Amino acid sequence: MKVYISGPITGMPYEEVEKAFNDAEIRLQEQSHEVVNPLNNGLPRESTWNEHMRADLKLLLDCDAIYLLKGYQNSKGAMIEYDLARILHFDIIEQLK
Repeated sequence: MKVYISGPITGMPYEEVEKAFNDAEIRLQEQSHEVVNPLNNGLPRESTWNEHMRADLKLLLDCDAIYLLKGYQNSKGAMIEYDLARILHFDIIEQLK
């Protein structure tokens, strides 16, 4: 299954974001999933929020499931990704710990 990782990024210390997304990527790969990490969307980190969202939503559309990191409910971008995944009937996986 191809799984997109979603979670809070904006306003968070980048080191924490990078650790959370990379740890999730490793865990999902260990479960034999093909993983899409939006931190690797091909854009420079300093690109605008809109530019990142456009690139990330394109990546999400090619997936089968979304993996939601803790705190996703407090992120405007993650909630947009969650809503799109829900509307398109993707499998939705929430981080347990």
